[in-house]
Amino acid sequence: MLTTESTPLFGILLAILAYFITLSLYPHVLRFARTHGVVDNPDARKLQREPVPVLGGLVVFAGFGVAMAVRRLYDRPVLPRLTVKIRQWLRKLFKQT
Repeated sequence: MLTTESTPLFGILLAILAYFITLSLYPHVLRFARTHGVVDNPDARKLQREPVPVLGGLVVFAGFGVAMAVRRLYDRPVLPRLTVKIRQWLRKLFKQT
């Protein structure tokens, strides 16, 4: 079984996941930034000749965030604990009625 402690392969897989998420989101965020004017416009002090979108860091952060969320969910399964909490809540709810 693949665990976070047993193999560096898990870290490599998370890095690949972050890369592909970043790669897939970048064109959409780039288009959004250009259409909504979220760009760095050229002026006398800058080297660029055309506006440059400035939301690239957001895309990298999103890729990293999703990879870390997957790691967190893999380490501590949320679903079994969530179902137990829902069952307890439903028991309390139906006992009161």
